[in-house]
Amino acid sequence: MRGENIIKNIKDKRNKNEVFNLTSTNVVIKDNIKLEIDKLKKEVEKNAKRFVNILSNNCSSANLEKFFNNFSVTEFNLEHIGEKSDVIGVYLPWNLKKQIVYLYCFSAIDHEFMHMASTDLIGNYTCIGFCITYKNFKRSIGRYFNEGYTQLMVERYLKPKNHSYRTFVVIAREIEELIGKDKMENLFFY
Repeated sequence: MRGENIIKNIKDKRNKNEVFNLTSTNVVIKDNIKLEIDKLKKEVEKNAKRFVNILSNNCSSANLEKFFNNFSVTEFNLEHIGEKSDVIGVYLPWNLKKQIVYLYCFSAIDHEFMHMASTDLIGNYTCIGFCITYKNFKRSIGRYFNEGYTQLMVERYLKPKNHSYRTFVVIAREIEELIGKDKMENLFFY
């Protein structure tokens, strides 16, 4: 399977035993759910492997090298799991050494992984798919279009349980019909 070969190649390149092995410093949780930490870590790892396998086998445009680079420096903050919130997940790629994913609902993980696969940090600019921000999100352009297209990609390839950003998904789909699916996916990942 192509996804397993990609994981093996990344392991060989980085000379690591396990690409998706999360340490306790990569996962932040509430004190009252410490017993759940192993279960939550395994869920993140399992979903990351699933994400890579699905994208590598179905989406030729996916830049999984970006995903692996971003995943390796990301802290998964799970301390708000189950809390009521207007958002279900947030990805904050502050720099090349530390990035954070806040999850309020575990079903947001694929959406946040898709952000990771489309994120590059270039100087003072953070490029996340079709969104470009300047100096840690002080100014940005394309944010909601990017959220819509990110969710469109998640729905297309990963079949999520949640369907967020509905209006923006409709707009992104219309623009994709004008430009073409392959070209849009290439632009999104690069």
